[in-house]
Amino acid sequence: MENSLVRSGRLGLWSGLAVAVLVALPGLALAAVPSVMTVHGGLFAVGGGPVADGSYKVTFSVFTGAVGGNPVYTEGPVDIAVKNGVYSYAIGSKTPLTADALANMATPFLSMKVESDPEFSRQAIASVPFSMRASLAESLDCSGCIKTSHLADDVLAPYAKSADLAAYAKSADLTVFAKAGDLAKSATSGAYADLTGVPDLTVYAKAAALSKVATTGKYTDLLGAPVSVAVGVGCGTGLVVQGIKADGTLDCIEANVGYIDTKYLPPDGIDEVSNGLVNVQFDEVYNGQSDIPIPDNSPVGVSDTLILPDFGIAQSLVITLELTNSDLTKLTVSAFDPNGDEYVLHDKGSSGTEIKTSFPDKTKTISGDLTT
Repeated sequence: MENSLVRSGRLGLWSGLAVAVLVALPGLALAAVPSVMTVHGGLFAVGGGPVADGSYKVTFSVFTGAVGGNPVYTEGPVDIAVKNGVYSYAIGSKTPLTADALANMATPFLSMKVESDPEFSRQAIASVPFSMRASLAESLDCSGCIKTSHLADDVLAPYAKSADLAAYAKSADLTVFAKAGDLAKSATSGAYADLTGVPDLTVYAKAAALSKVATTGKYTDLLGAPVSVAVGVGCGTGLVVQGIKADGTLDCIEANVGYIDTKYLPPDGIDEVSNGLVNVQFDEVYNGQSDIPIPDNSPVGVSDTLILPDFGIAQSLVITLELTNSDLTKLTVSAFDPNGDEYVLHDKGSSGTEIKTSFPDKTKTISGDLTT
């Protein structure tokens, strides 16, 4: 600026200062309390007279003391219009000025700084009618801010007089709500048998419909239990033991004096009659060719046919194989029955150079059942 501003704290610097209550309370019948603080004043040049008309950047601050310290509130720089040296501005219109900012200050001081000039001398903020009325609190809107510790005992006494309470409320005797005489027997005994109206479950498992063993659990109460053979007990007069039945009892037959009825003998029972001296079972051995060469690199291989004469019922068949080769893992050995069914004895699995065993008594066949 061409002319410097006056920074002295003469009384005419702020010709007027008005402070409004900073908290607006909803729901009041009266007008809402203003939430800004209006400042009126004049700016004068160093040489005297008002400053030039125009807009000036001004910063307002509130301090706790007349000198020193840090501001508790600052707004600006804001543009203020000045005409004939007079200005007016509502502090808090840009940066909210809350009641909390002034709550802990006995006397707040307002500071003003224009453009780059030094701060003007601070002025104490006085009260106005709105703020004096606000000290009486037209209403209160603070959920939870008043606690029982803030109230005197005599304040709440009219609301809970002991003389107005019933006797059981003072004695804590609640027996009137649960008299033992009015309770069912099961409430005190806790026994299932004392319940009334219980469901009848006997239709699902009546003891009369169960076998005796179901209730006793004793082996002796089983019906048709297996019977062990009694050692030393015979079949009775005129009977001999033929065997033991599936249920463990003796299989007894009639014994004819002087001979044994052949109807009681098995088909090959002659050895039992002769004590093993005569036997209708025979072991017949038929050898195939010996020293049969096995050709190399021949997928057809070599075969040998065994001719067995028909001399009875064959009860079992045993094939004995003795074979020597430089590499058994290259050989497959099979037997074929008259119907052409194959029984694989060896299939390239064993390492070594010799096979000397019999099938199926010593070695199981790889496939096919020789026992049939």
